[in-house]
Amino acid sequence: MKTKRYWKTQLTKASRLPYTIGLVKAIEIYSNALDQYNEAEQKYQELRKKVKTLRENFLVDRSKVIAGTKGTESAKEIKRIIQTGKQRDQSLRIKITVKK
Repeated sequence: MKTKRYWKTQLTKASRLPYTIGLVKAIEIYSNALDQYNEAEQKYQELRKKVKTLRENFLVDRSKVIAGTKGTESAKEIKRIIQTGKQRDQSLRIKITVKK
């Protein structure tokens, strides 16, 4: 029959096992990664609400830069950039529809 000391030793080994195989460290790493993911997801959801205004501001700034280098009017460049984007979106939709 096993002694009391034997069982205490076995319990100690069992309680230390997660540390020796690195399970506790893996759980900590997972917890940190999950926190970072949740933070990034929250920032993404906030940014997603403002996407139209941000895109418009970006297009205006971009058109001013292009107009400065080409020597054309900014309004024409905005229209050209928007038209190119619409064509790209439309061709993407066509490709998706044809694949189905």
